[in-house]
Amino acid sequence: MESGATEYKYTGSYNDKNQRHGSGQATFANGDFYEGEYENGKRHGHGTYKFSKGAMYDGAWKDGKKHGKGVFTYPDGSKYDGDWVDDMRSGSGKYYYANGDTYEGDWNRHLRHGQGTYIYLQAGLMYTGGWVNGKRDGTGKITRIGGEDAGPATAPPEAQSPPPEPVTKTEPPPPPPPPVEEKKEVPPKEDPDKGKSKCCTIL
Repeated sequence: MESGATEYKYTGSYNDKNQRHGSGQATFANGDFYEGEYENGKRHGHGTYKFSKGAMYDGAWKDGKKHGKGVFTYPDGSKYDGDWVDDMRSGSGKYYYANGDTYEGDWNRHLRHGQGTYIYLQAGLMYTGGWVNGKRDGTGKITRIGGEDAGPATAPPEAQSPPPEPVTKTEPPPPPPPPVEEKKEVPPKEDPDKGKSKCCTIL
């Protein structure tokens, strides 16, 4: 077990360089908790990070960052399920907003960007089309949920931008390995008869 003055605690495996490597569990001083895989001292592979404020990420990691497929649940009840790149929502994914709205489509650096479908639940409307930096842009179509033409209906504003990701704590370097006690060589005992001439008594 690894611990220190900050009350960081780690239980798990290490490599031959004394780095967290393989499966492990880490508890941080602020109450955050991580359980999953490590590689060369960093979160890497699949793991679950639970924030003390109520958020949680379960998915893929690379070099200590959320990267690949993962689900992030926010304290307000909203949730993102999709691709991550360097700790940001990027690629394809679906966001479930706290007010019941949903967006499914392309993302870039946390923003709706590319092609996607946004459902305005309370208004009963749906927009399918292009997005640029989080806003509707380009060719798109507004219909009623179910596919009927919405006529002149105007979609209401989208739900507020998803809350920013809480910062995952950086894990401290592992403590240095304990010093290896050098064994002192014991000098060989000297032969008390060394240097003396030996003779034999003939009877």
